[in-house]
This record gives sequence, C-alpha cells and structure tokens, in this order.
Amino acid sequence: MTRGLSAKRLLNYGSIILLVVIVLGYGIWRSRDILFGLRLSVSGIENGLSVTEPLKEVSGHSKHAVLLEINGRIVPISADGDFTDTLAFLAGSNIVTIRASDKFGDSVQKQYQVFYNAPVTPVVPEPVIEEVTPDTEPADETVPETPSLPPAEQSTDTVVNDSSQDSE
Repeated sequence: MTRGLSAKRLLNYGSIILLVVIVLGYGIWRSRDILFGLRLSVSGIENGLSVTEPLKEVSGHSKHAVLLEINGRIVPISADGDFTDTLAFLAGSNIVTIRASDKFGDSVQKQYQVFYNAPVTPVVPEPVIEEVTPDTEPADETVPETPSLPPAEQSTDTVVNDSSQDSE
C-alpha cells in the first residue's frame, strides 16, 4: 500500500480550504466598513479660500457614510456616496464644517475657513421729486412760527441836551 494522496483525500482538503477562504473573504468583505473606515473627500472648497460671490456649490464623495451634515444641516447622500450642496456666506470670515457619520457611530469631520469679500456699493439716496400739477396742490409745508417777543418798554426818561450853559 502506498501512502500517497488519493483523489478523495485531495478533494476533501481542497473543499475545506475553499470553504475557509470563502468564509474569511465574506467576513472581511462584510467588515470592510470597520476595517477601511469612513472616507470623506470634498471639492469646490478649500481652507483659506477667498470668494467674491455669496453662494458657492460644494460637492464631494463619502464612502461608508449614512449621514452627512454641512454646518449642522443634513445633506442627502446618493447611493454611490456623492453629495452636492450650496453654501451661503456672510461678509467676512465664515467657518464651514462638514461631518460624515457611519452606521457604527464613527464620524469624520472637515473644517474650512472661507473669507467672503462682499462688494462695497455706496448708498446714494435718490432725490425725491414731487411733481405739482394743476389738479394737485403742493404739499403743505408749514414753517413753525417763532414766538413773538413782547415789545420793548420805551423809556419815559428823556435826555435833554443842555447846551445852554452860562458862558462867561
């Protein structure tokens, strides 16, 4: 009797090894969210960006995320993990926070500082022109009267110019 590997034994070992490989592969595939973690990539915005328009579109991709928030506002994620949102900026410095969370409660956060240079437009009041037509009377512009003062008292003392002095 020879002690070699028979076809039956080879088939048994091969099937056991194949089963182990399949089970391990499936376990790794199912735990890929934990093993590879949450990923977030954002385009359309960068830290220190200076913009001249008050609205800016931001898009990106998030792997393994179930919830995405931009400045605390929930943004929908497509089945592929893509998202798009429009941000509104106030004049001056703005902080944009993008947070993605997965089904295990882990989260990734990216924060950007954006400076919005609002255009300065001088405010010039428009002159009010009132048109007077024969049908209408002009606006009644009454000027407040100043209180009249009582007449000054006239002095009853008369000054006599005495030019008739005795000349000697």
